Amino acid sequence: MLGGEASDAARAGQKRRIEELGALCEMTGCRRQALFAHFGQESAPCGNCDNCRTPAGLIDASAQARLLLEAARETGEIFGAAHLIDILRGADTQKIRDRNHDALAVYGEGARWKQNDWRALVRQMSAAGYLRVDPEFGGVSHGPRAPGLLRGETTFAMRPEPKAARRQGAAAPAGGGANGALFAALKALRRDIASERGVPAFVIFSDRTLADMAAKKPRTLAAFGEVFGVGRAKTQAFGAQFIAAIERCVAEAGAAA
Repeated sequence: MLGGEASDAARAGQKRRIEELGALCEMTGCRRQALFAHFGQESAPCGNCDNCRTPAGLIDASAQARLLLEAARETGEIFGAAHLIDILRGADTQKIRDRNHDALAVYGEGARWKQNDWRALVRQMSAAGYLRVDPEFGGVSHGPRAPGLLRGETTFAMRPEPKAARRQGAAAPAGGGANGALFAALKALRRDIASERGVPAFVIFSDRTLADMAAKKPRTLAAFGEVFGVGRAKTQAFGAQFIAAIERCVAEAGAAA
């Protein structure tokens, strides 16, 4: 028994050291500062490490970082990164359906980012102290710096994945015309709802969801729920308003024709 416990402890320690090494590799600031901080000491930027000599081209990922923190919190901070990413990207998996995670407010809100982008964000947030990843079971929970980011007191910049195409927002449906006009109307409705609620527009629906909505033109709540990135909660909250807007735009287009 004692030997087994010692072996488990050794494996856990090895995993923890691997995580710490990964965090050092993923960090975007001065590596010397990070090493000194690990031993409880302070240091000015060294000016000699790779990050000091060639600062990483960073992007503002504050909104995505908050979504990731919200996904972890809404699922009890016990699930791994892969499941959280599936939730944010609106995946249709058995695990999500069994736990009703498609009804979460954040479901599908990160669909415009690729899996690799989300994985990089998890690693970099972990390296910066915004997330903790359990070294044995992989569960993602909030790190000590998470509260400030959630309150909007701090921002988060990340190093983009190299050679990865990133779309910060989906374009209007190709070809313009009726679908383009409908897409614009849906964006206007989303903006009004977001303004009323005092939240960013993406919290209501992503551009990719609106583009799919404009293409499918759902007329019932059941059909509305089939739109990319729309779960049960958002169908109940916004379905009637968006269906009414779709019917209005389609009628206007028919009358104009």
